[in-house]
Amino acid sequence: MRTTHGRRRAASLAAIFCLLLAAVALVGCEKEKPAQQPGQEEAKDPSARTSPTSEEDSPGPASDTVAVPAPRQPKIRFDRPDHDFGEVEAGDEVAHVFSFRNEGNAPLTVGKVLTSCGCTAALVSEQEIPPEGTGEIKVTFQAKGLQGAVKKGLTVESNDPEDPLVRLTIGGNVLSEVRVEPRYLDWRTLRPGNTPPPKKLTIRFLRGRGLRLERIQSESPSVVLTKTSEEENKLVYSVALAEDLPTGRFTGRITIRSNSERVPEVHVPFQGQVQGNVKVVPHILSLGRIEPGKPLIRHLRVSKTADRDFTVQKVKATSGAIATEIHEEKEGTRFRIKVTYNPANEAGGRIAERITILVNDGQDGFLEVPVYGTMEEVAEKPVG
Repeated sequence: MRTTHGRRRAASLAAIFCLLLAAVALVGCEKEKPAQQPGQEEAKDPSARTSPTSEEDSPGPASDTVAVPAPRQPKIRFDRPDHDFGEVEAGDEVAHVFSFRNEGNAPLTVGKVLTSCGCTAALVSEQEIPPEGTGEIKVTFQAKGLQGAVKKGLTVESNDPEDPLVRLTIGGNVLSEVRVEPRYLDWRTLRPGNTPPPKKLTIRFLRGRGLRLERIQSESPSVVLTKTSEEENKLVYSVALAEDLPTGRFTGRITIRSNSERVPEVHVPFQGQVQGNVKVVPHILSLGRIEPGKPLIRHLRVSKTADRDFTVQKVKATSGAIATEIHEEKEGTRFRIKVTYNPANEAGGRIAERITILVNDGQDGFLEVPVYGTMEEVAEKPVG
């Protein structure tokens, strides 16, 4: 009995000992297992397995603007926009060529070339100039009717967005066989009965050419010419206003004619106004371009500028081609004058006439109105 009981007890002790050994072994395995690193659990997430990017590889902050290439555009460039032709005689013709180039990166298109009086210009190269290409503009200057220092301007239009209008100049000194000073006379506004002192008009001829004055004449009776001195190649005239000059505007020109073939005539315009009780509108009557055989009708209006009433007594003209009719629109205050120009079938040319209006505003007076126009050439009839 004791033996069997002892065996059972020994077996129980052995089982307990085995359990203890297994427990010790399990604890030892846990101790040998490496400790978990911080963040190791997060590494199990696929998104966390991506290796970190270095600072050099990391993209910078997003740019607010996107670079846009500069637009292609033309650029016109004149090396010498001003030209001095030096000395030239009146009546001669001089020419100059302005060169330019396209400094842009798009085709340059040259449009109009606008010139002042006395100049003509033409584009002698292609109208469209490629980048780095060149072009030329030829300018012709007419030194007719000019004297002394002269300067003319030109304007070149193009598709250059920064400089669409380029200003060019051409000038020099014009030597005239007949030189007149001054070239324009202006008395401005005068008071009735207040006659201003005469003005001086000097005429000079180039020496050694046998030049002489043939005729000098004023278009208006309001301006009186008197020669005051004469030297070799030089004459001086006094230009005075007529006494008791009537109220109103007076205009016209002095014509100086010599034996010069280059400058046969020189014209000196003049104007002034005597402030009075009556005025006429317009003070210069323009007929424009006149067709031969076709009458033209224009109107002049005469009205008072003060309290005194007036009447239009008579209207005279320097040409039989001008017919006039007086119409009283308001008694003593306003008149209308119908002017009819009856052109004959004559050769073309400039028309320069004058209308004189006789008025009575308490004292007899007159108003002068210059009449200008251009007669067109008569077309030749075809033969056959």
